[in-house]
Amino acid sequence: MPKQEQLYIVMNNTDGFSASPDPMNKKDAKKFIKDFPKRFEAQGYYRTGRGEKIDPKDVQLEMIEYTPDDEDDEGDIKEFGPF
Repeated sequence: MPKQEQLYIVMNNTDGFSASPDPMNKKDAKKFIKDFPKRFEAQGYYRTGRGEKIDPKDVQLEMIEYTPDDEDDEGDIKEFGPF
């Protein structure tokens, strides 16, 4: 049986929730983190869950290993990064 590609979730540690909507491969997760600040260029800031305006480059993102669970396919999350 071929080994499955490791998947990752990108966590937003500034606000304490997942920043990525779905699990992705390592290359896509790194790109997601790199491109994250570009989403906020027009407004010039990222508003935290506490309502603070911060530089989008200051949002703490990290890759977390995602391991699907055979029984419920919900998966487990294991810490991997910060990047």
